[in-house]
Amino acid sequence: MRYQNLGSGKYLIFLNKHHTAQEMLNFAKVKPNTYAWQFVTDLHNSIFFRSRDLMLEYKKYYHLEYDTFEEFLFWRYGIQENFFDGITKNLENGLFLLVFEDKLEMGEQFEFNDSVRSFLSILDGDNENKN
Repeated sequence: MRYQNLGSGKYLIFLNKHHTAQEMLNFAKVKPNTYAWQFVTDLHNSIFFRSRDLMLEYKKYYHLEYDTFEEFLFWRYGIQENFFDGITKNLENGLFLLVFEDKLEMGEQFEFNDSVRSFLSILDGDNENKN
């Protein structure tokens, strides 16, 4: 998992794969109908349903305007080249999501919540929290 704070409550998040709500709930080991269960469910929906898939957006609308996906992210969102270090081979298989939700900032002022970042990193199969 990798992320970039784009300001105004927007984040670019790279995940190695799509995670189902049930996977996230099982991983978090939360009990049904609790605050934690609702939080993880809302977090899942924020990331996977109320976000924009930037790779899909690039392929559908911007592939003629920008030669590469990396160029598209740089010129549209200010994503620097170092964001792609170590994930370049996974561009087509991974998910590049533009997330607009405050669930990522809960408990902290305008920064990716440490607990959420750690949870997503471990769930996604790594301990890397690069921003």
